[in-house]
Amino acid sequence: MTFMTRWFCAVALALALALPPASARAQAPSLVPGMPPEIQSWREEILSKEKYEELAGRWRAYIKSHPRSAVAHVQLARALRYAGAPEAERAALIQRAYALDPKCPEALAAMASTNLTHKKSLVANAEEALRLAERAATLAPGWADADLEVWPIATGLGRPAVARQHLVAAFDKGAFKPPILDFAYNMLRSAEPGAVVFTNGDNDTYPPLALQAARDLRTDVLVVNLSLLNLPTYASAVWAGAAGGRAPFTPAEIETIRRAWEAGGKGRPCSTDIVEGLVRKVQNGTWTGPVYFAITVAPPVLECCGQSLEIEGLLLRLRREPKPADAKDERMDLDKTLRLFRDTFRLESASDLGIRWRPESAAFMIMTNYAAVLSMAAEKSVQAGRMDDARYALRTGITMMDAEGNAKMVRKLATYWKELEPGSSEPGRWLK
Repeated sequence: MTFMTRWFCAVALALALALPPASARAQAPSLVPGMPPEIQSWREEILSKEKYEELAGRWRAYIKSHPRSAVAHVQLARALRYAGAPEAERAALIQRAYALDPKCPEALAAMASTNLTHKKSLVANAEEALRLAERAATLAPGWADADLEVWPIATGLGRPAVARQHLVAAFDKGAFKPPILDFAYNMLRSAEPGAVVFTNGDNDTYPPLALQAARDLRTDVLVVNLSLLNLPTYASAVWAGAAGGRAPFTPAEIETIRRAWEAGGKGRPCSTDIVEGLVRKVQNGTWTGPVYFAITVAPPVLECCGQSLEIEGLLLRLRREPKPADAKDERMDLDKTLRLFRDTFRLESASDLGIRWRPESAAFMIMTNYAAVLSMAAEKSVQAGRMDDARYALRTGITMMDAEGNAKMVRKLATYWKELEPGSSEPGRWLK
């Protein structure tokens, strides 16, 4: 396993998570002083199981003394979700919260979220889930959580106008931190015109879509969420957003794939069958448009691509021809990747000293992807005899990782540089 693969495996968790619920950094509206700490979405931070269990204990104690607090029940349900507790226990808490206060925005959003996150939804159907989520947004107009809850439900129902309205609202409410938004910008800029880009979590899906909706940026790129691709309505409707109306699938083809998947016993997500169908189209030449996966997509999802992926900036491009059998490392379009970093990418926020970078924050983890790509660019540059490019890649990666206090990554990059140029003083100063 190469350096690149190891780090992609390590950071993919920050994005390969169930889509809802997401959380802007506006505090949940029903929280009041004296309550335990808010359980933030995994889009914001990822704590240890032990920490979530400890927080769950604090919320249990709070509920014992405040049994009619609806938001406390929702917070406990979220803590238990991240601690890996059974779905039934969490569902009972959400139902209790809604029964206690049907006007509690957090309870409404939590009820709506079960339409996508629970095997057995607490609402009758997606229409009811959408109504609840929109009600939450109305009751808490400054809280972007509810708007982000509306988006996947409305999208799954084939209502792009409603989905877009709430996505723009979340953007305007500051739902996305600058480093996450810039990462999304850089993802979109990595794609060739008319591309399909597969994503599968909060931080590689919401921000690029928000930039497209609120800033009209790279609307030629079709962002397809792998989690939602398992919903029949989304799987059929999403391709309608392809540039120029030219999409790799028709609704009829999606329906054929879904029926075959259902007949096969549902041993794996239907989205896998759809992706494999597109891989075949690329490999046999029946689809020639650019197809990418965000580098944050978990490696197991990429297995169906075989050896046909090539790194271009912050994306993995699906190529028609696999890499040579004797090639050991991942492929990279080195010239394009370096050009993007030098001339196109927005990198200032990734090294912003004004941001409180914490190892448990999703932003901290996502930024590590830059270092992984730059490390590989350095390796490829060395192999090509381009030491100036290697120095640029390593220097840029070290500077970014140092700004966010990622000492482990700084040492890895500096150590590699020192091995390349033992007599150079520049890497040495990072190893002191």
